[in-house]
Amino acid sequence: MKEKTLNKLTRTIYLLNVLDGGNIDIPREAEELGVTVRTIQRDILNLEAAGIPLYKVKPGTYSFTEGFSLKKLQLSKEELSALVLLLELARPFGAKFENVISHLNQRLMRPLENAPYYFQISATPYAKSPITQALEQAVTTHTAVYLTFAADPSKKLNYYLEPLKLVYSNGFWYILGLNSRKQIKTLRLDRILDIRNTQERFTPSKTALNALKSSTNVFFNEQTQKRVVLAIKADIAPYFEKRDYFPRQKIITKAKDGSITLETTISQDEEVLLPLMPWLPNIRIVEPLSLKHTLHGMLQKYLQQN
Repeated sequence: MKEKTLNKLTRTIYLLNVLDGGNIDIPREAEELGVTVRTIQRDILNLEAAGIPLYKVKPGTYSFTEGFSLKKLQLSKEELSALVLLLELARPFGAKFENVISHLNQRLMRPLENAPYYFQISATPYAKSPITQALEQAVTTHTAVYLTFAADPSKKLNYYLEPLKLVYSNGFWYILGLNSRKQIKTLRLDRILDIRNTQERFTPSKTALNALKSSTNVFFNEQTQKRVVLAIKADIAPYFEKRDYFPRQKIITKAKDGSITLETTISQDEEVLLPLMPWLPNIRIVEPLSLKHTLHGMLQKYLQQN
């Protein structure tokens, strides 16, 4: 009995992980977990009974309803899985006990807006479409795709991509992955015109995923070669002492007046230039000179246009 219970708990955690990253395809998950399709169908019913909002994309395929995410809950995936299992275990004891557990679930799964803290993240969900659903599935199953992409409608480009993550950055959604030369590519979702799944499996690049974790936006690659030094005035220095605004930042000096000098390493200029903009003129590029000239050029062009 203990082993059977643990199997259900592990399976529920797995399914919640899949849902949080995209869609559940029942036959695929049954094959992946080595169980029957009927077993996964019962798991889906248990999730719904526990109050988890699921949307039937098509027969045999489910996703979280739009706007729902485990990140919005006060519970971890493991805690939520335990609640789902608890509700199932409560059923043999009758409707009264089952209702108590169901009510408890609803209270504990209360969204974060009813919690005493608030995170301001202006991430607008991307519109569900055959393209985004195909990308979600490709990310979940680690399957390469061919994409038709157009930053300019008159210039269509074809890409082979091993999709790693769907990423929200600076007001847009991107698909991040590796191209045929194993280089990181970030493509805006709204500029993808067509997609075709190759059915070719790949192993996700841990190096690329680690680079994503340490980045501040989508403009990066796996090479972190350029050293950047920034001088930050005392007025805003405490913000940079408490939080890493730049990838791999490190404070190297602190003056008596409270100003600081920090360094970081980047792979592309945008990794520093974009987070830096809101803090001007209280932050200055010390080195490299090439990055300083790039910033000066951007500001001059802006002033000329305005």
